[in-house]
Amino acid sequence: MQPKRLLGILILLGVIATGMVSAQDAQPTTPFTPAISREIVSVLALGDAVFEPNAWLAGGQEYRDRTVVSWISDEVGGIALAEYLHFDEGFNPADVNAFFNTDWFAAAFTDYDTWTQTAACTDGSATLYEFTLTLMGVNYGVRYWIEPLPPTRILAMQILFPQDQAELAATYAARYKPAFAGCP
Repeated sequence: MQPKRLLGILILLGVIATGMVSAQDAQPTTPFTPAISREIVSVLALGDAVFEPNAWLAGGQEYRDRTVVSWISDEVGGIALAEYLHFDEGFNPADVNAFFNTDWFAAAFTDYDTWTQTAACTDGSATLYEFTLTLMGVNYGVRYWIEPLPPTRILAMQILFPQDQAELAATYAARYKPAFAGCP
């Protein structure tokens, strides 16, 4: 199995295994939710202007407590993952950064040999964390955005590339969040 494909599988399994939120049965009304019946379509649409369909494979799954979508490209060597987390009782936006703590990231990156947070910055209610990861001797850079979407959703989006492709990673980050692509 190719290291990039193995990496994608490990990331997806690690994220799916970190179901640390409660279920939301009803479709919420948030600025993110369009007038369609399947939440997965909304989450997949996040990548429409970011990831070229001829270079990136998309897949996803809806769960009671989250919707998870991944984009994987063997061609460019990148992986992106969106988790649209459901909170049936709502959440306090002031508590969001405390929720995404060391334990959260340790679970998210459990399949890597090492991980180190290198930066964190905010833009309004959104927070961007930057990390370096190592897997089988290969170093990766990750940008991990956390965006509260009250009253019942939080979007966690990460884009990962090998560190030797930092320019390409920056290009995709700028497509995803043009005004908040990286920490200063």
